[in-house]
Amino acid sequence: MTEERKKIDKLYKQIDALAKSGKDQVFEYYLFIDDVVSKSQYGYFEQCLDIYYKINIISYLSIDDVKKKTWPEILFQTNSTFQTKLKKIYDKKLVYQNGYNIYYDDNLLIGQIKELDQYSPEIKYLRENSDFAKAMNKKITYLEVIKPGVATASIINTNDTTLSNDQNLLNNYLVAIDYLLENGYVLLTGHWDDYGYWDDNSTWID
Repeated sequence: MTEERKKIDKLYKQIDALAKSGKDQVFEYYLFIDDVVSKSQYGYFEQCLDIYYKINIISYLSIDDVKKKTWPEILFQTNSTFQTKLKKIYDKKLVYQNGYNIYYDDNLLIGQIKELDQYSPEIKYLRENSDFAKAMNKKITYLEVIKPGVATASIINTNDTTLSNDQNLLNNYLVAIDYLLENGYVLLTGHWDDYGYWDDNSTWID
């Protein structure tokens, strides 16, 4: 392995470690890029993104553009800790998600979950970079949950300032899933009470 490739691989391992730690590492990623620039390793960084993520940053107008545009794509391509933990919750509850729709294990649509963002009023400018706002604890993601037979959507927000944003979001998902399963799905006996269904147009039929 050439010295050049060793440097590229080293940068990849650093990026991968940040991405696997979750969305909250966005500020650390920005600092990482600043460090790369200061050490004159930007050329290796360009090659790293191209080789491992198929991201071409040559046409980007500024370092800020590189920071803002590459982090979401890197996260998307990385099996993050958050996604792994969320999948464990879904597997344990015998549910899965397709778009907004939440299905029970036998393909029964039991409701919908949507992620919504809330920003601190004094930092409206951070809306242009929501990941940075979240990393600075200026953004909270809560859940809007639509349950069959219930006219009004429920808002799930168990925000705990002592926890990371990702952990709070996981806790919100856990509460939301239990809410969708209660009554219809009896947790203790493990059977489904058939009291209606969602049709293909997401309309609840009694």
